[in-house]
Amino acid sequence: MPSRFLVPSIDAGGGLPAGNLILNAPVSSTVYTGGGRTFNGSTQYFDRASHASHNLGTGDVLLSVMVLRNGTGNKPICAKYQNGTNYWQLEFTAGNVLHFIAVAGGATLIDVTSITAITSTTAWYHVLVAIDRSVASGCKIYVNNIDDTQTNQVSSVDNIDNTGVFWVGTGSNGSIYFPGTLSTLGIGKPTDVTTITTAAALSLFNFRNGKQYNDITAAERTDWNLTSYYDLTEISGDAIERVGAINLTDNNVITAGNGPAEAIAQDETANANHGQLIGFSAAQQITSWTPAVADGSYTVTVEDGQGSNDGTMTNFADVDAARSGNVPMGYLASVMDGQGSSDGLMTGFAAHDRYADVFALALVDESLLFDGADDYVNCGTIANFGTSNQTITAWIKPTSTIGATKHGIFSTMGGGTSGVIFALMDGGAGDKLYAEAYDGTNNPNGYSTTVLASNVAHHVAHNS
Repeated sequence: MPSRFLVPSIDAGGGLPAGNLILNAPVSSTVYTGGGRTFNGSTQYFDRASHASHNLGTGDVLLSVMVLRNGTGNKPICAKYQNGTNYWQLEFTAGNVLHFIAVAGGATLIDVTSITAITSTTAWYHVLVAIDRSVASGCKIYVNNIDDTQTNQVSSVDNIDNTGVFWVGTGSNGSIYFPGTLSTLGIGKPTDVTTITTAAALSLFNFRNGKQYNDITAAERTDWNLTSYYDLTEISGDAIERVGAINLTDNNVITAGNGPAEAIAQDETANANHGQLIGFSAAQQITSWTPAVADGSYTVTVEDGQGSNDGTMTNFADVDAARSGNVPMGYLASVMDGQGSSDGLMTGFAAHDRYADVFALALVDESLLFDGADDYVNCGTIANFGTSNQTITAWIKPTSTIGATKHGIFSTMGGGTSGVIFALMDGGAGDKLYAEAYDGTNNPNGYSTTVLASNVAHHVAHNS
């Protein structure tokens, strides 16, 4: 017959348990996309022997990079340095503002400085330097898509080529190093930088994501006349150049770092498949997942082998089937392509790409926290419930001792004269599971053998 299903509920005079009942539910979490290379600020740098792609000649220049500092003061970002009278360099000054300078034959030919000091060691910044060789006022430094240029620019049409080494993470004579993480470093030589500066600053800023080479349109590559571009998303080793393979040599093992972008990922299905992760773009890294409630349930680690497709995960089996050991809350499992297990089918993953990796720590399932006073969930009327054998299971975590009064986990009594009660109460020697079925006349009931400790998660089941 129809009955009402309450989770949890009580009979007359009973109470409610304070604890957790785990249910499937969507989970939203913060992720970080993209990647970068992290420099220790004392010995690490990239370099490359003199190459035309890094020479700036007599024409306009566009220089773009994403920067996360890990120290303040005078720190070079990149440079092409022949000697003290022939070089160009992008740096933070001692006052923590950005400064681009080009010197040839001992004369300062290009000089442009930003206004705002950047001292944060937790925030990413997009830096765009635009050099107009015909009018000094056209030389700009954009920070996060905002023109931040001091009005004392110097510009010249004279040649600023030199035969020196191109450096990233150091500059000048190699005695000062950059501490922090760099991503998406590119050099362009547009015909007229003033016609593209605003659009380029917006596009390359990309909502603080930076923009990897594959995301730059063909039209932008042409308009900006890109001569070199480094995503800087490699796991380790040399920096791969994306325009003409003008790779940079890794000196002293520069490590991989998190990228600049922040986004939200959500389980889209809220069913027994526990969600899908689809459509990841190249070179994404995902970290620092946080459950939407204080006590989450199962944690799954996902590693994508990379490539342009980056994978689709579907058909995940019930996590219960994979449970093992005594870790029902916060269970950590790994899902890998080609395991042949019931933990899920992963499809569409391209071959491993050396430029970056994807790592995801994905939380599936959540719990409901009851206050032990008046919280409950009313599931409404369920037709024909109780007319045949039923099995109901749940994970529970009582947070206090129950005592002699029934504290319902679930009930189908609904205030009527028949139904089932599944509860916690003192059954002698401590709190035990208590089950009671009542048809209006008969009242079979009983306790579990095991005492259920407080502040420990238990998987319980009731058959009727």
